[in-house]
Amino acid sequence: MHAGFDRSAAVILATLTRAAFTRAAAIRLDGMTEDLSPAAHAQAIAAARQRLLTFVQRCTDGDWRAASVDGDPRPIGVIADHVAGHLQSSGDALIALVAGLEPGQLDLDDMRVRRLAIIAARHADKHRAEIEAALAAAA
Repeated sequence: MHAGFDRSAAVILATLTRAAFTRAAAIRLDGMTEDLSPAAHAQAIAAARQRLLTFVQRCTDGDWRAASVDGDPRPIGVIADHVAGHLQSSGDALIALVAGLEPGQLDLDDMRVRRLAIIAARHADKHRAEIEAALAAAA
């Protein structure tokens, strides 16, 4: 990748995440300092997306229609579609951007780029784990 593009990607990621992290300032981000390379972060995002897809493929028709997460009336199918759709539409672009960064670029803008990569990987896993736990409790 062209060095100018790499820098632009890092700046774009930092800019996109600035408002989100400002709004989420009250949220604890413990453990958000994993020292992974950009390629390893990209792989973690792809792996989390694959774990969600594998889980969704194992769901029965009843599971798919079940409202499974406390406080969230949406059926599993809607939650999974939302997360998978988001990861599909933006995941490939995010994976490509993160994978093309130099290691130091992950720490731009007070580590917001690194935190975005970590959150992107955790997002699908969080939803999948909540749904799996709710289904197990209902069984």
